[in-house]
Amino acid sequence: MAAAQLLSCPSGSPQIYRIANASAFPPKPFPRFPARFRSRTLTLQTSASRIPPAAASSAAAAAPAAAAAGFRHCFSKGEDGFLYCEGVRVEDVMEAVERSPFYLYSKDQITRNFEAYKEALEGLKSVVGYAIKANNNLKILEHLKGLGCGAVLVSGNELRLALRAGFDPTRCIFNGNGKLLEDLVLAAEKGVFVNVDSEFDLENIVTAARVVGKRVPVLLRINPDVDPQVHPYVATGNKTSKFGIRNEKLQWFLDAVKKHSSEIDLVGVHCHLGSTITKVDIFRDAAILMVNFIDQIRAQGFQLEYLNIGGGLGIDYHHSGAVLPTPLDLVNTVRELVLSRDLTLIIEPGRSLIANTCCLVNRVTGVKTNGTKNFIVIDGSMAELIRPSLYGAYQHIELVSPPLPNSESSTFDVVGPVCESADFLGKDRELPTPAKGVGLVVHDAGAYCMSMASTYNLKMRPPEYWSFKHAFSIYMCSKLAVPLDSPCVRQLGGGRRWFFFFVESTLERNWNAVGLLHPAERGDIYLTRSSWFGLDVLGSCQLEIGAYAKVTRRSYCHRLANMATDIYQNGSNGNAQHDPQRTYQVVVAATRDMGIGKDGNLPWKLPSDLKFFKEVTMTTSDPSKRNAVIMGRKTWESIPPQNRPLPGRLNVVLTRSGSFDIATAENILMCGSLNSALQLLAATPYCLSIERVFVIGGGQVLREALNAPGCEAIHLTDIETSFQCDTFIPPVDCSVFRPWYSSFPLLENSIRYSFVAYVRVQSSGTEPHATHDGEVVDSKSIKNKFKVERFVFLPKLIYERHEEYAYLRLVKDIIANGAKKNDRTGTGTLSKFGCQTRFNLRRSFPLLTTKFFGEVLLKNSCGLLVVQQMQSVGLTHREEGDLGPVYGFQWRHFGAEYTDMHADYTGKGFDQLSAIIDKIKNDPDDRRMILSAWNPSDLKKMALPPCHMFAQFYVENGELSCQMYQRSADLGLGVPFNIASYSLLTCMIAQVCDLLPGDFVHAIGDAHVYSTHVRPLEEQLQKQPKPFPVLKMNPLKKDIDSFVASDFELVGYDPHNKIEMKMAI
Repeated sequence: MAAAQLLSCPSGSPQIYRIANASAFPPKPFPRFPARFRSRTLTLQTSASRIPPAAASSAAAAAPAAAAAGFRHCFSKGEDGFLYCEGVRVEDVMEAVERSPFYLYSKDQITRNFEAYKEALEGLKSVVGYAIKANNNLKILEHLKGLGCGAVLVSGNELRLALRAGFDPTRCIFNGNGKLLEDLVLAAEKGVFVNVDSEFDLENIVTAARVVGKRVPVLLRINPDVDPQVHPYVATGNKTSKFGIRNEKLQWFLDAVKKHSSEIDLVGVHCHLGSTITKVDIFRDAAILMVNFIDQIRAQGFQLEYLNIGGGLGIDYHHSGAVLPTPLDLVNTVRELVLSRDLTLIIEPGRSLIANTCCLVNRVTGVKTNGTKNFIVIDGSMAELIRPSLYGAYQHIELVSPPLPNSESSTFDVVGPVCESADFLGKDRELPTPAKGVGLVVHDAGAYCMSMASTYNLKMRPPEYWSFKHAFSIYMCSKLAVPLDSPCVRQLGGGRRWFFFFVESTLERNWNAVGLLHPAERGDIYLTRSSWFGLDVLGSCQLEIGAYAKVTRRSYCHRLANMATDIYQNGSNGNAQHDPQRTYQVVVAATRDMGIGKDGNLPWKLPSDLKFFKEVTMTTSDPSKRNAVIMGRKTWESIPPQNRPLPGRLNVVLTRSGSFDIATAENILMCGSLNSALQLLAATPYCLSIERVFVIGGGQVLREALNAPGCEAIHLTDIETSFQCDTFIPPVDCSVFRPWYSSFPLLENSIRYSFVAYVRVQSSGTEPHATHDGEVVDSKSIKNKFKVERFVFLPKLIYERHEEYAYLRLVKDIIANGAKKNDRTGTGTLSKFGCQTRFNLRRSFPLLTTKFFGEVLLKNSCGLLVVQQMQSVGLTHREEGDLGPVYGFQWRHFGAEYTDMHADYTGKGFDQLSAIIDKIKNDPDDRRMILSAWNPSDLKKMALPPCHMFAQFYVENGELSCQMYQRSADLGLGVPFNIASYSLLTCMIAQVCDLLPGDFVHAIGDAHVYSTHVRPLEEQLQKQPKPFPVLKMNPLKKDIDSFVASDFELVGYDPHNKIEMKMAI
């Protein structure tokens, strides 16, 4: 529906509340995401006679000189004793909205506050940059942007939110003492001003500039050591503060800026003194110092344009009528200094723009007395408004309605329901004794209240409303209040999962008391309200709130993985029992025939395996959490008594024995089955305190768990040495799981073994038929497409061992630290000398997954490259495509005279490849099994001298390994092909020689990144690897010359999308 309209009813009649735009509500059942941000409008009809004159005049009065006036409060008491917001009674709002506490803003007050700064800055070149940290509500940001405001940011997500709100990036300033490289890259790309805070900050800014190929405008944040005379927690400009650089280091930074003048452009200086400042002469003291620094810096040839004096102007939190500095007072203090140097002034208000525009509205739960202390207990708390608890800050508190007749005033502490003694909103306040359920507001709650709110004690984040012209626009939203499919939310990333709960409930309200209920029109919703509750959970913890037993409201639960992918949906109607289960990972050591034990014990002694087990099952990303290990009773009894329970983990023992009583022991739980254990761990409190769940044995439990749908990963110690066992488990289902990581073979106590991590990539081993546009598609055509796209559920120590990270880390290192060098193409490179990577060919094939890889990446440019290169070296008589005596010719005809690509060279020269295969078969310990493409006498005949010059082969334990030396390696285009091609050659030779593939070692001389590849490679670095594919070859082929393309199949290759990179020619 369109925006809400006032319901027609006689003046002075009872008010009727109507939710319009109801079509924006989620349909039933719960919608599939990504969802859209929903705006709802609540229209409140108020007759003119209902607005008391005092409140009406206060709301209507507009200060003719806003800049000269102090910040006035938009909340005021009317002659009837009720509290009003711009003429609307707050108590009426409380009756209309779905719940309390809630934040209530005045949109008009936000406008007035900004206009005060705008008028104060007339005659100056200026930027007003709103400090988003003060309040990050999206609608407020969009409103300020529409007024002409810029933005000040202190994190990457604040930057993304500012962009989402439409702020001009060139009017944004990126502050902070710990800015991340990936966030600086975004800032550099968008042209945001960046404040330099430290040496490493400058280094990261330079790196970001090189990544995007743009100069970054920067300001030096100089710490002036001026005492702002405020609470030490909000003082930022003294010499002991963590922010900024001291003047004695200034010259070092200026020299560094000169050194990196192609990456950064020094355009100004910045200082920030603190917050809640009440004396403008403090700003002048700092500005004088900054102007002196500007003079010194300009004397060294820098063209400085900007002076940023920060923000921090205080407000009258006490409502005492104190005369505090206004925006005009602040600007006039520095106006002459700014004009004398022809500078653009940047001001960063946050608190003074937004604090006095809002109240936190609460309901009184009750009144109590303990000893000599009186308490008013409200439904709001430190979770919604933490300033009093954090800083001991004072904020004015009052009731929204007149006191009851004969009620006495007393001294109260106003406290909330959070289970902390520090949970107070105000202490020693003189207030009338309130009745249960009346409203109580905490004033000046617009800044550093909602933006610092938490979900402590699982309190729901309060809704936010704002008023304008006696009506209310309601914005029910999560913390950022942006669409779930926006770039801002998608990049909250790093392995997070979000869980949203949608609850529809009937309002506890007697509608007959407020008038006749009009028939509902289509799209309207009466009697109901809807609320969103979002919890951000790090890692792979699957959060479910409780067990949903005997729910009294109709509820829908929808879990999201990584903000976008719908992986689980469940619904209930009426009273229902939900049985959510935790997913888990299996940790097991087994022989090649999957034997795991003999006579109830491990048949082998491998201290390294025990150490690996401990690391995997104990390590957490959140130090406040721990993992759980699930085991059968016999496994528990096999653990030496002195080691029971396994320390640092919650031990869950599965047993149906009534005589097995260990439940009273610390860190131990007993469950009757695996399913009941997983259900228990999915419920509170374990869903919040347990990060990962591992199933560790024994045989019966593992047979049930190993390939079950709830198993996310399998950590297998693969025992290659044969042992006699009497307990076995099924093999890993390779149609469902793929190797993520496999260690190189280890030897301990004469036992050869390796560690292998398998990850689930499919939902089940039986692939159903797929449909496309209504047509059935055979599952074989989609067998390489993974159902699981991200694998952050793995322990970090396993996740980061994926071999593709060796390549990605090399790329990242060269982009960040590589030396600038020229090259034959004139493109320019970042280079590093002497690099090595190593790949395990035993279980998977190293074809990169962070971008689509195929021959097409090279074919498109190869023809042009060959023609231009042949012309440059004088080989103009050659036809297109004739490279000369390069790789294949040297491998099979080394030393023969080359004429052209059509000549017959049979029997000519030395066949290196055949000689190597013969040595591998007949003399595998030979140290001269070298395949060389470097023939100095033929270099002048080649279009390009060989980059991958020679390879050496090595045989050990029935496995063939290869090390290739490459003199020059293009990390973006060439190296992925080089890794794959020599790995393939190793596998082919191994099969011909009746060996198994071993290792491929890639040694590089000049490893480089072309300047034109930096940005696409930076895009590739943002991708997360997927499991490598498995190479299958025709086992009947035993002749190296007999292979054809149909003899090869890659199973499970599901890379990210193609990333365009132009070949440097």
